[in-house]
Amino acid sequence: MEMNGEEETGSGEGGQQQDPEQGMSAGKKKIFMIAAAVCFAGLLVSLSVYFMLTGAGSFVRKGNKLLKDKRYREAVNLYQTAIQKDPRIAEAWMNLGLALDSMGDPDRAIEALDRALILKPKKVKAWVYKGNAQYGKGMLEDALRSYDEAIRLDPKYPGAWANKASVLRKMQKYEESGEAFRKYIELAAKDLKFDVTPAVMEEAMRLARPLIEEITGLKFMKEVDLRIITPDELGEIERKRLVAQSVSVSPGADRKQIELNSRLFSEFYSEIIPELYEFADGNLYMVPDTFQRNVVLVKPSKDKIRNIMVLLVAHDMVHALDDQNYGISARIIKPKSQDELGILESIVEGHAVFVARKVAEKMGLKEEDVRFGMMFTSGDLGEASVFDEGARQVVSTRFKQIYVRGEEFIKFVHEKEGNPGITRLFNSPPKKLSAVMQPQLYYEKELLAKEDYFSLLSVLERVIAPEKEKWQKQGGEINEMLLRAGLSTGLTPKEIEETLKGFNEGYSLTFAKGNTAFISAALLMFRENKDAASFLAAEEKSIKSKWERIKGTPGVAMEVLQDIKLDAPPAGKTVIKEVIIAPTQNQRTYTLNMMGTYKNFECEFTFVNCKVNNEQLAVLLSALFKNLEAKLKQ
Repeated sequence: MEMNGEEETGSGEGGQQQDPEQGMSAGKKKIFMIAAAVCFAGLLVSLSVYFMLTGAGSFVRKGNKLLKDKRYREAVNLYQTAIQKDPRIAEAWMNLGLALDSMGDPDRAIEALDRALILKPKKVKAWVYKGNAQYGKGMLEDALRSYDEAIRLDPKYPGAWANKASVLRKMQKYEESGEAFRKYIELAAKDLKFDVTPAVMEEAMRLARPLIEEITGLKFMKEVDLRIITPDELGEIERKRLVAQSVSVSPGADRKQIELNSRLFSEFYSEIIPELYEFADGNLYMVPDTFQRNVVLVKPSKDKIRNIMVLLVAHDMVHALDDQNYGISARIIKPKSQDELGILESIVEGHAVFVARKVAEKMGLKEEDVRFGMMFTSGDLGEASVFDEGARQVVSTRFKQIYVRGEEFIKFVHEKEGNPGITRLFNSPPKKLSAVMQPQLYYEKELLAKEDYFSLLSVLERVIAPEKEKWQKQGGEINEMLLRAGLSTGLTPKEIEETLKGFNEGYSLTFAKGNTAFISAALLMFRENKDAASFLAAEEKSIKSKWERIKGTPGVAMEVLQDIKLDAPPAGKTVIKEVIIAPTQNQRTYTLNMMGTYKNFECEFTFVNCKVNNEQLAVLLSALFKNLEAKLKQ
């Protein structure tokens, strides 16, 4: 630092010392100035360290680490703290937008990203993140403009080209979408470029076919036809299948709603699935664009790509073999119930994974090749996934429930009975999904039958008895995917895994009165008593987190009426959580949840816009658990 002032010097030869009364000597003053500078520099260092640890920048850095770990809610809190300290930090606003969009809140995400772009209008990532949030809201034209701006600022940014390709495909501008995707591959693929041609596919089929027949002891009855298609064509194939399945499972459901849901899910599948065996026509479909994009996202070594292709082909050829030998297409396309579909899907996919792994062993491939193959065939790309946290949870849960648990089930049966056991399994699958989750149950007597669950849950009818004919009744099995979705707010993925590791099976019974009110009861069985208690604690945490989120929503009022424990023997811990939520002055929603445990079971009653008192609740829960106690003694 430059300092102003004059340095005293001596006069005459040799100089003279200055009178002490008039000031310091030149030497002493120089030493003082050096010491002062050193102290000042030390102060600057101390202040820098202080602000690094306590200033806005430190909260951004901590938030970035949490964002990388997908702990979005915690990251949001830190970014908001950083912004309170210094609202001029563009990175805080940008990553706040990314975290909010990953949590499924695109409106607030766009607001945050707009603030980032006001501060730094040339921030390419902010434009891409904004486009992603707009795409999630269905604002396709706006999303396209955001991606185009990112490309204008940096034509070599691959992500902008990939996302532009997706939004153009959504807008049915297929030629432009293809051009954008090819530009993305040119920038991102580098040495991972892999041409998926009919010749490459047919070679993989020829290699896999004899190995599959040797492993299964079955023969292909006819050739499997190969078709190369686009992501949108695959989406349309999936849409038709989903519509057929939904109509079969719920024939009385609203057809428009079925079409809407099927279209949404088919678009989701078209983004992640590179290959499909279609049971409706017996053809094998391949989507080169999706396969190439998944390669770029996952980044396997160059020598792994062909192995992934062979295992992907082997997986779907097992579907074709099973279909030809066991005639499962009709059961897949038109299942009798959602439970039956879930069981059959687990067996079908589990057998394909099991056989594909055996194919890999015979080819001398490594476990890493098998893992990549499973990622590609299921669409679960793990950390490389392009979806937000909610969508990743759905894909990951489906992967674990259908592919991983399915393979474990097939392996268990095969070790006991060999290939004849697999044939028996396809011809006579278990009646409950819990047998797939815990294979030993397939060979044991059921502790509780499906009918037992519905009989126990029917205590709920006491509440609606006076006007029973006005309520619509529906029951079904509860799977891990549904529970995971319910716990997704307030719990980390690791906490959800820990909470659900002891889950066995569950069923629910629901009564709805139009669109205004519904009541339901769910009964879940866990492996041990502590697992049921752990699940209840996790539910409490998730509900409180949802409350906090609602309280933080502008313009929404919430009043907590009850958050108490209740005595309802023979139940163990029992809690009641009762709230009124008012999004507007003219709209109020009353919600009551009661949860209780009994040994390794957990029960939950939910009432929406249907008032009951605590005495009624205690009677319902006590009756259910007393009946359960009697059932278990039989």
